[in-house]
Amino acid sequence: WDCAIVLARYLERNPSKIKNKRVIELGCGIGLPGLVSHLLGAKEVHLTDRPVAVSNLTEEIKINTNESSIDSEQEKGHPIIACALEWGPISASEYQRKIRASSRDDTDSCFEVVLCSDLIYAGDSSTTHALVESIAALTKSRQSDSNTGTCHVISCHEIRFGNSIVQEKLYVETMNKAGFTNVEYVPFEKFDPECRDEAIRIILFERE
Repeated sequence: WDCAIVLARYLERNPSKIKNKRVIELGCGIGLPGLVSHLLGAKEVHLTDRPVAVSNLTEEIKINTNESSIDSEQEKGHPIIACALEWGPISASEYQRKIRASSRDDTDSCFEVVLCSDLIYAGDSSTTHALVESIAALTKSRQSDSNTGTCHVISCHEIRFGNSIVQEKLYVETMNKAGFTNVEYVPFEKFDPECRDEAIRIILFERE
């Protein structure tokens, strides 16, 4: 998908956004942005999609990452893993509880960066709501179990039909209600000049 390439190139040009951060990619497909995040120095990367996709994701990790370097990174606490995750507050909350239970440190927020590539669909409001509910659940504070603590969502999607704009508006409004009140549209000129399209947008959300 074009959005995955555009998002991966954006991360490559802005590595500080994910370096030494806990990163999760939602609905990741083959996980290109997540794989790039790992190679750029993310502290931990979770590639997530529906259960049927996990075996392919695991294979993508093996193919695109040197297996010996995976072992080395895991020893340093920088793993990349493929996991099943259905969207929705209950599934996401349970996923976060499992991650916290196995965590080696006391980091307050479970995930510091959420990557979303082409997850906004024309005419599908239920999916948009489920996506935001998942983001909110996955980024709750460990100590207060509330939506506090700095977290960034880097989201890239393509405007294909008129109703895509309606879903984009709903997405931004729902993210605002979830506490992600700082919103920035990345200017077109900041996209990689070799990989950009005026129909593709990158939105940066931040919750402080």
